Amino acid sequence: MKNTLKVASSQFPVSTDINANLKFIKKQIKIAAENEAEIIHFSECSLSAYAGIDFAEYTSDANQNIQKGIAAICEFAQLFNIWVIFGTHVFEGNMKKPFNCLFVINSQGEIVTRYDKRLLAGFDLDWYSAGTKPGLFEIKGIKCVC
Repeated sequence: MKNTLKVASSQFPVSTDINANLKFIKKQIKIAAENEAEIIHFSECSLSAYAGIDFAEYTSDANQNIQKGIAAICEFAQLFNIWVIFGTHVFEGNMKKPFNCLFVINSQGEIVTRYDKRLLAGFDLDWYSAGTKPGLFEIKGIKCVC
C-alpha cells in the first residue's frame, strides 16, 4: 500500500504585524490538527510579511519577533503533533539582505530543514539574498522538497 499524507494548506491576510500573523498561524495549526492533517503549509513570508511590498525596511524589533514566532510555531507543532511549513525572512551573520525562507518543523517541534529561496525574481534581488540548497525532507516515507 502506498504511503498517504493528509495535507492542510492555509492562507490568511498576512500583515506587517508579526504577532497578528502568528495568531493566525497558531489558530490554523490547531484547526488542521483537529481535522487530522499531518502537515500544514503556509504561504511565503506568512510570518514576516513580504519585504518591499508589505514594508520598506527591516527592523531589529521585527527580527526579534520573528525569532520568537519561530520558537512559538515549533512549540505549537509539538503541542498539536503536526508538521508545519511556514515562510519568513531570516538574517544570518552580517547579511545586508536576509533569506526569504521556508521552515519545515516536524511534529516534535524540531526544525527539520530550512529552504532559502534560490530563484529570486528581479524585484526580490533588491530585498533578499539567494539561497543555495533545496529544502529536502521526508515524512512518513514520502520524499518532499520545498
